[in-house]
Amino acid sequence: MDDTIRMEIIAGQALQEDIINELLLMHAMEYYTLIPEVLGVGYSGEKRGDAVWPEKNFILIVYCGEKEALQAKQAIDKIRKRFPEEGVRFFTSPKLA
Repeated sequence: MDDTIRMEIIAGQALQEDIINELLLMHAMEYYTLIPEVLGVGYSGEKRGDAVWPEKNFILIVYCGEKEALQAKQAIDKIRKRFPEEGVRFFTSPKLA
């Protein structure tokens, strides 16, 4: 499908339920893949799941159309406003205009 967009959302596990619920509420996804525990270093710091950096991230991967991707962007913008101190990354491929 030529108009398929791959979305990836990476955020702290504490936001997982909020993000999934908002995306479902906005009808921004129907099917998804959830990788529940992800470690790494990003703009918001280190997530190693150990005693020094105990937090972990998750990754949500969704394949959808442009309409759903735009709705997802709006949902993520709402989450970012509710939790401004949390790092929430949203990527699309191909990129949205």
